[in-house]
Amino acid sequence: MRRISFLLPLMSCSATFAFSIISESRGSNVQRATLQEAKTRRSFFGTIPAALGFLSVAAATTNAPANAAPPIAIIAEELGYFPVQNKKGEVVYVSQRVSRESSKQAIELAKKLSEQGVYMAGTYWCPHTSRQKELFGREAWSMIKYVECSPKGYGADPKFCVAQNVDGYPTWVFPGGKQVGGERPLSVLANEIGFQGFREELEKNLPPAMGSQGCLRS
Repeated sequence: MRRISFLLPLMSCSATFAFSIISESRGSNVQRATLQEAKTRRSFFGTIPAALGFLSVAAATTNAPANAAPPIAIIAEELGYFPVQNKKGEVVYVSQRVSRESSKQAIELAKKLSEQGVYMAGTYWCPHTSRQKELFGREAWSMIKYVECSPKGYGADPKFCVAQNVDGYPTWVFPGGKQVGGERPLSVLANEIGFQGFREELEKNLPPAMGSQGCLRS
């Protein structure tokens, strides 16, 4: 209906223009005016497909979601991290949120690790870093002291990673300088700090295992 109402005024103007030419002409001028009318009509109707095409594109653009994600955001979502802007106006990346629910023993383990000053160093782009987070689950992971080693990661502290000679991700850094590299079952981390009674079989819905345990520093 919008297209028809748009075209009617134009068609009316074209017809009025041709009629005026014919009314004011005499003799041979009538023939020339008739030819001119035909040309005008052909020119006018020749523009209709282009006009309709333009309206279709405009309508599609108008009806498109205003919050459609750009290609980089779509790619980032598939990879597991997203672009955001920091306070300096720079584009940095943040990992997707941990989705798995934590067990009670995982929460207790996370508390002990934090209390003893244990850090986990990783990067937003490393899938093993992401999997280690999922092994803890949402609630437990929120208690872990995490250091982002990539300069392009949100809240990054690459100087810490250089000072600790972190050469792969994730890396668990314990007080006194001891390190445990790669993603680890929670039972291994429990043994490292003397946390007794952790039962790995109680951890359910774990993410699929990967072929390797960590990512090398790029």
